[in-house]
Order: sequence, then C-alpha cells, then structure tokens
Amino acid sequence: MVHVKKCPCENGRGRPTTEFHINGKPQIYCYGWIDRMTDEPVEVCRNCLDYVNGEQCEIDFENYKRGLKDGEDNRTDNAG
Repeated sequence: MVHVKKCPCENGRGRPTTEFHINGKPQIYCYGWIDRMTDEPVEVCRNCLDYVNGEQCEIDFENYKRGLKDGEDNRTDNAG
C-alpha cells in the first residue's frame, strides 16, 4: 500500500493504526480527527485514502485477500 505522503488535514495525520500485514510489512491507516461539535470525523479525514473507515482500506484488504501483489491493486491514489 502506498500511503499519502502529505496529509490533506490541516492538523496533520491523526492516530495511526495497523490494520493488517502484507509479507510482514504493516499496512498503516489513520483514525483521522474528530469534530468536537459533532463527534464525527472531520470531512477531510473521511475523504482521505488513508482513513481507516473509508473505502480504500477495504479495497486494499480485499486485494490482499485475492492475492494481488503490491502495485497491482486498483487504488486511486494520485498523491506523489
């Protein structure tokens, strides 16, 4: 998994979480930041590819379960 190099959130990355390992390498996602007024994740975090409860974490895990190698998944990350 390729991680977003620069977090789009003005506060930087939230607390990291390791969700699974591929060939011994941890796949790290982010819990994001919580809006204290609503107790919901801030919008920029919900839309981030590294957000643990977002679609990309599930896509990466499903690709891993299907046995795809790094770089062969359908990740839409265009951060460079």
